[in-house]
Amino acid sequence: MVPVGQAVLHQPTDVVDVDAASVGDLAARLLHTQAEAEGIGLAANQVGAPVRTLAHNLPRVAPPIFVNAVLLDGWDHWDYEEGCLSLHLDGTGAEVRRPKVVVVHADLLDGTQVVVEADELFARVLQHELDHLDGIEYVQRLTGREATRVYALMRDAGIDTATWLPPRPY
Repeated sequence: MVPVGQAVLHQPTDVVDVDAASVGDLAARLLHTQAEAEGIGLAANQVGAPVRTLAHNLPRVAPPIFVNAVLLDGWDHWDYEEGCLSLHLDGTGAEVRRPKVVVVHADLLDGTQVVVEADELFARVLQHELDHLDGIEYVQRLTGREATRVYALMRDAGIDTATWLPPRPY
């Protein structure tokens, strides 16, 4: 797992050809890594691949791999505690306000395109992973006291927040 502070995690990822042979291998790697980490979502740059691909662990809701996913719309709001597999630091989980419902366009591994309306937990996972693919860590969405608290913990742990995690709230 790529930790916070590595360049690949903090830069926007590139669109990828869904027909490329490497996409299937990457999908398998994402699903395996996500399962090993007991995660609910994982972006390709979290395993060092700077391409726009994500995995989620909600297969009853939608296919578990989205390629070239793009957020089209979102509405309502929902506060929910988030953490990150790339930020293993006690106390950094925090409530993040995000749209409760989102619409996402993506390619699937078989080349078909989907438009998915997701709500609550699935919407949260998609937004969190799409942020990763855009080079944004959830802590950059924090504001006020939560931002101050979490950034202090990261600085105390030696994470260069000034270089890698400038605040970017909604």
